Formats: sequence, C-alpha cells, structure tokens
Amino acid sequence: MLVQSHEAEIEQYLKSKGVTKCPTVCLSKTTASISAYDKRILNRHQEIQNRYAEQRKKQEFMKYAFFFCLGAFIAALTHLGINPDLSP
Repeated sequence: MLVQSHEAEIEQYLKSKGVTKCPTVCLSKTTASISAYDKRILNRHQEIQNRYAEQRKKQEFMKYAFFFCLGAFIAALTHLGINPDLSP
C-alpha cells in the first residue's frame, strides 16, 4: 500500500511539473554494454559522416579556389592591358 501511495504521489508531482523523464535517469551513469555488432555499425556510421564532412570541405575549398583563380586571372588580364569583357 505504501509503495502504491508513493508511486501515485510521484506521478502526480511529475505531471504537475511537466517532467516527461525522470531526472535521475539522465544524471546517473549507465552500465549498459554495447554489442560488437552495434559498435561496428556505429563506427561505420561515424566513418561515413567523416567522409561526407571531408567531401563538403573539399567542395567548399574548390568553390573558393575557383573564384580566387578567376579573380587572379582577371587581374592579370587587366594588368596586361587586356579588357576582360565579362558581359554576356
């Protein structure tokens, strides 16, 4: 009877405070272990994420490198006295 009373009080308190998860669960360390299969899947996922991040960095670099080279080319043409007419 005492346990049921406490459970009802706790449930009422959590509802009144708008708590959806018990805070002690978030604060305590977990003792769960991850299976070898799950570790491999997690490592594979991380490798894929790292690969995509590297590709995005390279694409961003190439975009800026292109515009830098284009600007340098136009500057060189202008320095040589050639008017680079860029109008379509």
